[in-house]
Amino acid sequence: MRKRNYFPFCRIVILVLILGIGSSISVKAEEKEPKFDRRDGEIIFLLDTSGSMNVQDKDKMTIDAIRQAVYGMPSNWRTGMVAYNTDIQTRLPFESELEQWESELSTLEYSGYTNAGEGLRQAMEMFSKEEGVSRYIVMFTDGEIDMPDSREKEKSRKLYEEMTRLAEDEEVKIFIVAVGSELDDPEMHIFDGAEVTNGAIYWEGQSGSLSEIMYRILCDRIHFQHSTIGVTDGSGGSLYVETPSPGAEHLKICITSRQGLQNVGADYTAETGRIISGKNFAVVDIGRPVEKGIKVQFETPEISDVSAYMIAEYETVPKVEVTYRRESVAESEQLPEEETQEIYKHYADIKIRLEDSKGKNDNIWDQPCYEGKEIPFWVNDIRKTGIIQKGYISYSVQIDEIDALEINFDTNELTERFVLTQPIRITFSPPPDPKPEKPDYRPLWVILGSLAVAASVILFLWIKKSRTTVIYMAKPLSSREPAEK
Repeated sequence: MRKRNYFPFCRIVILVLILGIGSSISVKAEEKEPKFDRRDGEIIFLLDTSGSMNVQDKDKMTIDAIRQAVYGMPSNWRTGMVAYNTDIQTRLPFESELEQWESELSTLEYSGYTNAGEGLRQAMEMFSKEEGVSRYIVMFTDGEIDMPDSREKEKSRKLYEEMTRLAEDEEVKIFIVAVGSELDDPEMHIFDGAEVTNGAIYWEGQSGSLSEIMYRILCDRIHFQHSTIGVTDGSGGSLYVETPSPGAEHLKICITSRQGLQNVGADYTAETGRIISGKNFAVVDIGRPVEKGIKVQFETPEISDVSAYMIAEYETVPKVEVTYRRESVAESEQLPEEETQEIYKHYADIKIRLEDSKGKNDNIWDQPCYEGKEIPFWVNDIRKTGIIQKGYISYSVQIDEIDALEINFDTNELTERFVLTQPIRITFSPPPDPKPEKPDYRPLWVILGSLAVAASVILFLWIKKSRTTVIYMAKPLSSREPAEK
């Protein structure tokens, strides 16, 4: 009878799942033209040079006030001038070099009549047609429109009225500075330019000196980016300025005084620098200061009459850091059990800093004075508000339905001016999601195959053994022993 043994076999299954983690990379910002330069502007000085100004402005303090403004403006503002009497005496367009300004201003003479209509027309024609630019006219005059005959006078008056309405339509504000003591009638026709355009009228003496009036127009009315500086009473007068952050491209310190400034000097370390002085003002113009501290000394009869402000300009390059992360949502229930995988939401955590374009400061905003400052910005034209923390503006966005976005900063509310190439375009490239790996059954099949082979060999040997036939043979009778009797 054949005997058979049956060996039980067990199955072994191994499953390995590997998940990916978030990664951090730096993204280069594509440079485009700046978008938010809303405080860029154009100012035209309209100067009455009629003969009567010889009496009202015999020391030519109007020219001193114009020089004060031209040298004390930020670099993103353009200045021009029209000087008129019976005809146009001088035109200085926006492209004029400072040497041209000095040459023309030094040769101006007061003579003739007051053709304000033609003067205003020439000023209005000088403005550019660029969008988003603030435009102003600062007019210095000592009297009403006056021409050699009544016909020419009426023609100039009507032209002035027409240009005033045009200025209103084109949102040009007119500030009128009444020079001397002759303009004592507030109902004079010349003042319509300020009233119609929502400008302002300043009276020399009543509103301060011409230098003080110019300071008020620039700082209080036009609102270009600047910071006020305190003045201390040293030997005559002095002030100390510390720049907000190293790496400034340009600094201007403008000082004005009702009673005049003399012997102006400055202690600083910088790549370039100069001092421009007038009768009632001084401008310390510095390029690429090396140290943050700047000291200015001067002499003046009365320290309480002195005012000062600083313009700080930075040329910067935005640097972007992006960290990707994902959050698990749920497991899909529509797939077979062995193919089930997680579903994720994907996010980009963005950090932006500003670097000095000359490479001398790797983070302009990493200063105590900027910590906690709010900065408006736009993400794909949607307004947001960021807060500077440790030198960075941070923003997080879900990126499941977008692969890029544009960011524009508005730094106009800061007292310093930042030249920032915008928009900042960020293209996202997050790491792929982890996928469940299919089990590798090959080692199992090798094991099972080996077991099967071994079992087959054992079975074969067992079967072979069980089928072996053993033959027993009896001894011959002759060889048997004799039977007992």
